[in-house]
Amino acid sequence: MFRFVFVIALGLSSSAALAEEAAPLTAEQIITRAYEEAGGEAWLNAKTMHLKGVAAFYKDGSYGKSALADGYEMWRVYPVDGGAAHVANGKFRLDSKVGDTVMFQTAFDGSLSYNQDGPLPEEQQESAQASGGYGFGAFRRALWDGYAVTRLTDQMIEAHPVYMVKVTDSTGQDTLFGVDKQDFSIRSVHFDTPRGWHKRLYSDFMWSENPRFRQAGRVRHFYDGIMTVDIDWQNFWVDEEFAEDLFVLGAKQEAAE
Repeated sequence: MFRFVFVIALGLSSSAALAEEAAPLTAEQIITRAYEEAGGEAWLNAKTMHLKGVAAFYKDGSYGKSALADGYEMWRVYPVDGGAAHVANGKFRLDSKVGDTVMFQTAFDGSLSYNQDGPLPEEQQESAQASGGYGFGAFRRALWDGYAVTRLTDQMIEAHPVYMVKVTDSTGQDTLFGVDKQDFSIRSVHFDTPRGWHKRLYSDFMWSENPRFRQAGRVRHFYDGIMTVDIDWQNFWVDEEFAEDLFVLGAKQEAAE
């Protein structure tokens, strides 16, 4: 009886695999479906994002060398052009705090990068803007003119079967994405950086209602296979209006205030 059931199950799984092979999804179809399932036009054409949560940092990925930010907040203005995916684009600010004490701040105002003390020295600007903090946006721009997409070998990401797609931007930089086969959520992103091979894992998805928009609640960062940051986003807002000086830190920020 067991053998009979096993043979039937094997036959059904083989039939499913053959059915998929008979009509495989293209990279373009996978990406389009991911857009639709994440919120459609509201997700694809979002102008800004604001998130709040907590984060754990692991210095060099070493056990025992950790720090917890109980106030972790990010503001993002998405870019409107299709340039390089892995360099600073749009506008960005990230505040990491313990209580009222600043652990660190980082920002990009569209031209200059900052930390909590103000604009970075000129010799650090280029490296800061290519440090590996950018890459997910390539998925939103994947079907734009000048970009190319390729379907790669399917994988498993944390026990979730995923489609793997490669997005090549207009400068030739590649970004890999793992798209869940069941709900088309984006489970992972992978790309090369000056710090090493970067991977982010996305899980614990949540929704906003107006607009309808899916956002990962948990985001983990890895470099060369070692986890360095574990973020728990608890609230988020889409398409808020931000003051221009929000993205200017340090001396310029104090002068603006």
